Amino acid sequence: MNVVLGHSGIKSLISFFMIQSQKLENVINTIEKRLAEQGYQLMIQNAPTMDIDGNIGGTVGMEQNVNGYSVTYSGHDVAYIEFGTGIVGSGNYPDTEALTGNGWLYGTKRGWYYLSKRDGSKRFSRGGMLPEKPLYDSFTELERTAYNIINEVLNEKFS
Repeated sequence: MNVVLGHSGIKSLISFFMIQSQKLENVINTIEKRLAEQGYQLMIQNAPTMDIDGNIGGTVGMEQNVNGYSVTYSGHDVAYIEFGTGIVGSGNYPDTEALTGNGWLYGTKRGWYYLSKRDGSKRFSRGGMLPEKPLYDSFTELERTAYNIINEVLNEKFS
């Protein structure tokens, strides 16, 4: 762009940068939305929505807010599904007296009993539930594809 110095030249330059600023704002919004949509699709693929060992799967959602977009995986047991329920021998045992008083038996070497959320029956576990990691796996995959998504949007908007 050639600009002639002077009042009209500076005015043209300001106008040019205002237009570019609006384009850039649009590009950023598009990138945010595409990344959120991809993250949502990955969560749909990775996040269990059904019962896992008595832990009830959650629901995946996407919403726009003042900071951009949020992809959510919510439900009562999603923390257990993401991180697992622990294993015997870890050395960090809960207060066994309190658990016994509430109908739970926790054995540090043999395993423990718990009440199933599925049917209320008493169940036995030695190793707990392994972590499913849907959030971690989705984030890791999104991290790997983010550059391509950003590059696609930039090529669409500025080509």
